[in-house]
Amino acid sequence: MAYTGITSAVGLAIESYFCQPPLSSTNPATVGIAGTNPLRYMMVEPGGGFAGEAELSLGAEVDGDIQLLRAPIVGRRYQGAFRFYADPENLFYPLLGVFGRDIASTQQAASSTNPAVYQHQFLPGRQIPSFSVEEDIGDGTWARLSTGVLVQKLELQLARLFTAEVTFLAHRQLPNRYPDGNGHFVDYFFGSTPTLLPPAMGGNGSLTVVRTPPPPSFVDVSANGGGPFVFAEIGYGTQAGFASAWLQVDGNPIAINLLEGSRILFEREIQSVLVAGSGYDPGAAVVNRFLCSGRLVCLYDAMDLPEAALAARQVSLNFAVTGVGIGSTGLSYHMEVHLPNLRILRAPLPLTEGMLAIDADFVGLRDPILGYAAKVTLVNTVNAAILGGQFGSGGGSSSIAGFSNGIGWIST
Repeated sequence: MAYTGITSAVGLAIESYFCQPPLSSTNPATVGIAGTNPLRYMMVEPGGGFAGEAELSLGAEVDGDIQLLRAPIVGRRYQGAFRFYADPENLFYPLLGVFGRDIASTQQAASSTNPAVYQHQFLPGRQIPSFSVEEDIGDGTWARLSTGVLVQKLELQLARLFTAEVTFLAHRQLPNRYPDGNGHFVDYFFGSTPTLLPPAMGGNGSLTVVRTPPPPSFVDVSANGGGPFVFAEIGYGTQAGFASAWLQVDGNPIAINLLEGSRILFEREIQSVLVAGSGYDPGAAVVNRFLCSGRLVCLYDAMDLPEAALAARQVSLNFAVTGVGIGSTGLSYHMEVHLPNLRILRAPLPLTEGMLAIDADFVGLRDPILGYAAKVTLVNTVNAAILGGQFGSGGGSSSIAGFSNGIGWIST
């Protein structure tokens, strides 16, 4: 019998310890802790998911035959990507994962009929959080659990419906084969039937886990058939000098007509390596540079952008997009992007027979005055204060120590 993938579901929870899923206090346990660190399910487009890959050594050997005789496994990799229609609720974890720093404030306290409203300013931090990602497959009989998940890339695509694509790198995954408490490799699974959690994920030999019972509770904004940001809702930002312009060149506003197809990429350079005692999975990760790049597509009005590229001028981008209202609070879901110090790498102007448009590639630099290359502001209903203590400073599982080093969450 075949199963439909449309009933699958994807949820994320922040980890207290690298590669150890946050679990309920029950046995069997479920991923996520209600009230403080819930599993946040998000709607995704078809085609995504974590792809586990076994690394086999297929080197040539003089072995007396013309056929391969040996293919020993030397490691495993787990990478995944998801595309989704972007809104301020489902963007929260991907943005936190790639930026690492969230400066949160309360916009409006909760009332008897409305949720509290919060503002989050995401800035590049020296540490990033790790997540556990649960994928409930098809009818949910089987599921996939990836832990030690880091955000490698987040691309915002300015289409008619704002679309985001997030790329993850995981360090543990079920189903899989791991050593038990006695050091014997055994098969571990994950699904609707309770199964033991391996020590590599914090198991103690008796703790069992089960996928979250359906139906999942999605965090995506949904109001009267709407919810995701749309291109038509883009407005000017709130930074100085951007009251009537999207771009500045050397501090001077310039008039452009921004088109669909523009995109912004936030990226982390991550080194993930095997360490002694980590088995076949990567055992340590180092998070290096924060990178920002992208592409601006705009109507041809003048030669400001081609000239800015050739003269290596400082270009700044600031825009905001407002979504649906939040209950009856009088406030709306909102996002603002500020890239204060861009360099245009190329801004070609093809001489077509139709509409003339400039397609400009850029890279973002740290602004020496503001101290950041990128800032994204969200207004939503996520209370980051309850998540602030989720990251612990201790080492990973009892059998493999030190996984928490270098992975964390700054919230100031």
